[in-house]
Amino acid sequence: MTIRRGTPADVPRALQIWRDAVAATHTFLSPADLRAIDAMVAEWLPTAELWIAEDEGRAAGFLVMDGTLIDALFVDPAVHGRGFGTALVQHALALAPGASVDVSEQAANALPFYLARGFVRTGRSETDGQGRPYPLIHMRHQAQAPQMTARATIRLAAIAALPLLAACQPEPQAQPDAAQPQASLTPAQQAFADANARMHAAMDDIPADPDEAFIRGMLAHHRGAVEMAELALRHGKDPEVRALAQEILDAQSAEIAQMESWLSERGLPSAPSPGHAAPHP
Repeated sequence: MTIRRGTPADVPRALQIWRDAVAATHTFLSPADLRAIDAMVAEWLPTAELWIAEDEGRAAGFLVMDGTLIDALFVDPAVHGRGFGTALVQHALALAPGASVDVSEQAANALPFYLARGFVRTGRSETDGQGRPYPLIHMRHQAQAPQMTARATIRLAAIAALPLLAACQPEPQAQPDAAQPQASLTPAQQAFADANARMHAAMDDIPADPDEAFIRGMLAHHRGAVEMAELALRHGKDPEVRALAQEILDAQSAEIAQMESWLSERGLPSAPSPGHAAPHP
């Protein structure tokens, strides 16, 4: 794979990539709007500064920058999941660190793709740039802290959960005889127990394909960790635990989006998310 500057000869192929990608991901566009946007893009592309992602001499995707804005980034659907989109994002960030992008709220693959690559939401518009009723999510790339290893992430999740579980324990009471019933779980204990059960039940479903098995197992784990982090933010009081919970929530939510995108790009269904706790206000 190489990324190079585009030439006028690349414009027809870039337009075809755009059309194929939109047909695959923008099915919400009305026929009239699609025709109007197609005409606008066909007129605009010859004037744009193209960057082409190429494989074995054939363009597989393209990028257009407008200053620090990723104005367009599209990949041929036939090669989704092979790293062309990531390579174009990395090239955009090399050209403009802290680049911004506006993504369609209705394109299911767009928001997870950028979240998984270090972009964060900065706003939302009810309409697109031409005032059509297609909401946009405004995003900007932010420098990421060094990624925690899986072992460190699991350790932090355990550290975050243990003090909270201890705090949720009822005060010990004297038991006059062995027949006295055990105290019932507190609401927080029950919520953690339910989250733990959901996570392990989801991890028990192991596909035959090792790649899919890894993705689904980690997806179940991460969703469980996010659910527990939400519970920590809802019930916990210790500032250090709450800070750890928020870090885990942010980091693993982005990884969940990346794994869901991997499944979507291969036409594989994403397992339903567990019943998360309500986000902390």
